Amino acid sequence: MSELPGGAGGRGKGSEYSSRSSYSEGDLEVRRQQVQGEEREREREERESLEQLDTFLNDLKDMTDGLESVLQPKKEEKRRRKEQATPHSNTGDLRERLVECLFLSPPLHRRQRSCEEKRLQPSLSMDGSQELSDETKLQNRTYLKSLDSLQILKMLATMGLGQYQEVFGSQQINGDLLLECDDKMLQNDLQVSSKLHRIRLLRIISGNYSVLDILSGRDGYVTMHPCK
Repeated sequence: MSELPGGAGGRGKGSEYSSRSSYSEGDLEVRRQQVQGEEREREREERESLEQLDTFLNDLKDMTDGLESVLQPKKEEKRRRKEQATPHSNTGDLRERLVECLFLSPPLHRRQRSCEEKRLQPSLSMDGSQELSDETKLQNRTYLKSLDSLQILKMLATMGLGQYQEVFGSQQINGDLLLECDDKMLQNDLQVSSKLHRIRLLRIISGNYSVLDILSGRDGYVTMHPCK
């Protein structure tokens, strides 16, 4: 039996194709294994990197915990010193002060009115007489010292003591001289015979009467006390 033409050649080409196909599949398998090996290697390296990072973070946490244990007492001491230095700086104290100012303290207009009333109301001593401050008495005496003899005569007339004007005028009694007088001098030298009249003059001399009020016709005590 004769062979078909090209039979041997056909078998040769088929064997060559099969060989090439097998070779290509072998290469793909090798490459696939290489890729898998590389992926496993990368995964291993990533795990190692993560483990190293975890170790570093744990070490860092231990270090910070140790540092915090050292710094915490200092922070507490600093806070305690600040509270001692400013004992009223907390919110509770501030709230209490606000409540006291808003609800417990008298309104401003009431305080001002009370202050004005105190200025208009002289204080009283135990015997019921009006009592002035030393500063006010000094002001009254200073004003009295500045008066001349004519103003003293006017003062006597305003007080209803005109009967003594002639003697005071003859003696040229001015404010400075009147300040030097005592009860005996008023009685003996200036002939103020009435005890009550001498008391009124002595109160002027001591500063308990306001000469300015007398000359203006009010004939009263100084009413401008400092409001405390």
